[in-house]
Amino acid sequence: MSTLIAQAAASTATVAVQEVVESRRLRRKQTISELEIEISELQRRLGDFLPVEQAAKNRCNSEIERTHKELKQLYSLDVVDDMDEKAAAVQEEGYAALD
Repeated sequence: MSTLIAQAAASTATVAVQEVVESRRLRRKQTISELEIEISELQRRLGDFLPVEQAAKNRCNSEIERTHKELKQLYSLDVVDDMDEKAAAVQEEGYAALD
């Protein structure tokens, strides 16, 4: 009789362990599925941000390029102004020498 009780207890323990193991597997599968969904969502969101980031970089680079061109124009205008001032000074000296 004690053998039957031991077998029944072992069988019950085995079933209990199997239930616990199966429960853990199901929870892990669910967690894995949730994490995979979260990863997919994060990758999608990252994909959304990358073009925005690249567009922002492109705008900044365009703005930098435009600013450089503007600076070059201003520097060249400074050179022209310097040349005009020098020409005016030379002209003024020339007129002064004529007097």
